[in-house]
Amino acid sequence: MYTICSCEENTYRISCGGNGGGSGSGSGPEFPANPEENKEVDYFSPEGEHIRYQFKNNVWRIVLMSLPEVVVKAKSSTYPYLIFNWPQDQRKVYNAGMVFTFESETNTWNGVLATDAIIAQAIEDKIDDSLLDSCLKGIMEQLKMATNADIANVMAKLDATNVYNLTMKMGTVNPGKYAATTKVSKNNYLVTVTQNDFTTASKLYRATALLHETIHAYMLSIVDDYNTYPTNAPFTDFPELFKIYVSKINNVDNAEIAQHEDMANKYIDAMASALEEYQKSTTGIPSSLADKQVFLDMAWSGLQGTAVYNKKSQEGIIDDTRITARIGAELNGVYSQGQYAVGQPCN
Repeated sequence: MYTICSCEENTYRISCGGNGGGSGSGSGPEFPANPEENKEVDYFSPEGEHIRYQFKNNVWRIVLMSLPEVVVKAKSSTYPYLIFNWPQDQRKVYNAGMVFTFESETNTWNGVLATDAIIAQAIEDKIDDSLLDSCLKGIMEQLKMATNADIANVMAKLDATNVYNLTMKMGTVNPGKYAATTKVSKNNYLVTVTQNDFTTASKLYRATALLHETIHAYMLSIVDDYNTYPTNAPFTDFPELFKIYVSKINNVDNAEIAQHEDMANKYIDAMASALEEYQKSTTGIPSSLADKQVFLDMAWSGLQGTAVYNKKSQEGIIDDTRITARIGAELNGVYSQGQYAVGQPCN
């Protein structure tokens, strides 16, 4: 006996539910009695849907869908996420673990499983930075276009599983803050960057902040998905969100410090690699910084105040004084406590 399809994990299903041991009946797909692992079955519905199932781990799952636009509109209650008046060619829609692309030549939505790489790239593609100033738009373009450590690569290193919409704009934030991330609605977030303060901050400082806020939004989206802690609750700051996020992804009420360290290591590796490649693409890296410590310090600056940061600082594994000085140097664009700014000014 086997499960016909995964009702919990896949909302795109026909005749879903129950167990099977032979051919399907009625208008649904017909499955072999004793399928081999990775066996595929194609189903063509009377309405014109083409759905491909794959047998994996004793479950038939949908791995491909081809939906003519006329079918989508005729079955709008089944495919509400694909309803658009005039969908543009190559428009993409992400829903319940699949990515659909509209092919205007055939007037068809084609859906495939959203792999980790596809999800990571989708997160990058759905960042709207058109409302940033010219300097920040240039920074975001470089972060997106990096060869080895672009934003998509950063999200992949964090094992990103959720696609969300992120808008970035200039505006007013609380005093002392360079940028802030807020929830607009479920899986829709806004990063506001100060337009009047921090005028001396280097491009490296700004790039660090933009990457950090992108990850901030992703963590909010995960908390959103679990629906056990409302994102409009009074988070005191990023450290509180990080604590809740680590617990959620580990499916526990209170994550152990080792779990915090594991997530912190992924964050630092992703951030430092992206910042290093960004700096290389702008003005280069001085030979005196061959140890890449500056990028590790900038990455760690985003975790200041978290339990794992405090622990590693107390143990002497990271140097809080040096990290704070590095932030200060990149913030004033010149020098702070023995550290010289590496990033260049915007103007």
